[in-house]
Amino acid sequence: MGSLVELELSNNPLVSMKGVGGLTSLKKLVLENTNIKKIEALEDLSGLEYLVLNGSPIEKMEGLDGLTNLAELTMSATEISKIENYDSLAKLRFFSCRATPAIGDENNSEALRSLKKFTYKNHKEWSDRDGK
Repeated sequence: MGSLVELELSNNPLVSMKGVGGLTSLKKLVLENTNIKKIEALEDLSGLEYLVLNGSPIEKMEGLDGLTNLAELTMSATEISKIENYDSLAKLRFFSCRATPAIGDENNSEALRSLKKFTYKNHKEWSDRDGK
């Protein structure tokens, strides 16, 4: 499984990310509608470009600073209220956190202004209309 580039585990009763950290060639990881509360073991997934976490009861995220190629992060309808180390995600261009506590308010989005598109609470959205 060392060459696995896409992993889709949606609608699965998973409660842990055990084993995912060893999949170092992953480019896309989808964990929608799981029972995972803590996102961890991401440090070695430097090639990951897409991370989708919608609809899971996630309360905490760790290891984001290792995701140096992450371009898209989607985590709508989660329980997380703070994302740490997202300022190290230099390639992040799309972030969605609709129906997610606290993250969605405009006051918390200042550090995300380099994004091409940012979708937050109540489906409000801003994007770089010039495509820069």
